[in-house]
Formats: sequence, structure tokens, C-alpha cells
Amino acid sequence: MTITSQAHFIHTLDILNILSKKPELSVSDQPAPAQTLDEVVSDLEQINHCDEYVQSFDLPIDVYTDGGCRANGTKGAQASIGIWFGHADSRNISERLISPIQTNNRAEMTAVIRALQATTSYHHVNIYSDSAYVERGLNAWMPVWKQNGWKGPRNKPVQNQDLWQELDQCMNDRSGTVKILWVKAHVGILGNEGANTLASQALDQH
Repeated sequence: MTITSQAHFIHTLDILNILSKKPELSVSDQPAPAQTLDEVVSDLEQINHCDEYVQSFDLPIDVYTDGGCRANGTKGAQASIGIWFGHADSRNISERLISPIQTNNRAEMTAVIRALQATTSYHHVNIYSDSAYVERGLNAWMPVWKQNGWKGPRNKPVQNQDLWQELDQCMNDRSGTVKILWVKAHVGILGNEGANTLASQALDQH
């Protein structure tokens, strides 16, 4: 065999050796190991948990609000609010009304505002209030007031206009629905009694 033929033969062997070698897979190219039954069950449980979490956003939050005022209509009036989400719920609120004007109606309105602020904007909320003033104002009167430039009968400015406008803004800022529902006071409704107690406690402690 000539030197040229020998070199050609060696070159051919090198090519065959390269072609016969299997490429090494990187870590990312390696096939994933088969899951065990326990791992499959665990993954399914996590998926179900996520589904339940997402579905929970569709369930409305029920919250009861109350506003109270001692010596209402007098110079020495003192008002407070109570917001009840549930027994020993960390979201419950019991506080004095911070306002230069201390009235029962302003306390009732502020309680609804604080309830909305205490819930995330994407949640649906049912607010139960024993104030017909608040319920009728939000469900019936406010759209008319807005059309009339926040003026009521006889073209007079609406009372408590600042709070009505704040309530309107709070509701418009939410993607979740808000329902304002009237309940009768002091007839043993758990949430209403709870909100009333929280409002009373705020006055008793200050």
C-alpha cells in the first residue's frame, strides 16, 4: 500500500468512527423520568387546589355593616362603625367615626366604604345594612343625583354629598360586583347583631 493510499484508508476509518459514535445528550435533552403514582396524585391535587382557588373568586363575600351615633343630632354626638365578616374574623372593624360631622347616616355610609376598602376589588361583595337611607341611596337615588349634578329635590345639593361621591368611586373602581341589601335591625340576624356590637364597642372603648 502506498503512503497516499494508507493515508486515505486512515481518513476513511476516522470518518466511520465518528459516524458510529452516539451523540451525548445534554441535561436538558435527557428524557424526563417517569412519574411515580404518588407524584401523579400530588400533581392532580395541586391542579384541583388551583381550580378551587380560582372558583373562590366567583363566590361573593357576605359582610354586615352598621353605623351608630349617640346623642344623634346634638352638638355632643359621637358616632362609630361596625363591620362584621364573621365570628372572630381578622377583617372585622370596630372604630369611631373620624369626621367633623357626627351623625348616624354618615356612620352608616362610612361603614359601607370601609367594608369595600377591606375587600379586594376583584371579589364580589354582598353588603347587608339596616340603613334604608344607604340602601335606597345606592340602589335608587344616586343615579338620579349624578344625572342632576348631585342635586336632589328642589335642585338642592344632596346631603352628605362627599360620602356619596366616595361610595360611587369605590364601587366604580371594582371589577367585582357589589350588592347593597337591606336587613331589619335587631331581629336576631347574626351578622347584623355582630356589626351592631362592634359599633357599640368602639364608642364604649373611647
